[in-house]
Amino acid sequence: MQIRISLFAAAAAAVGENRIDLKMDDRELVMVQDVQDVLEKGYPTLRKVLNHSFFARNQEYVLPSTHLRDGDELAIIPPVSGG
Repeated sequence: MQIRISLFAAAAAAVGENRIDLKMDDRELVMVQDVQDVLEKGYPTLRKVLNHSFFARNQEYVLPSTHLRDGDELAIIPPVSGG
């Protein structure tokens, strides 16, 4: 299963990229949480950011328990602040 990860703000800064093409095991059910676990192992600097981020699958906000399909785009959107 291939998932395109789009990273924004602090997530992109933690990885040094704004996009990751991630190949997941060919399991029947892959959830957002599974992708988060893989990213935390592969990019330890991303762990802190992921714990406070929102996720969007194909431009719609989703929960960590949401199932993903081959070819989905998963956006990682960290909280932002400003005035």
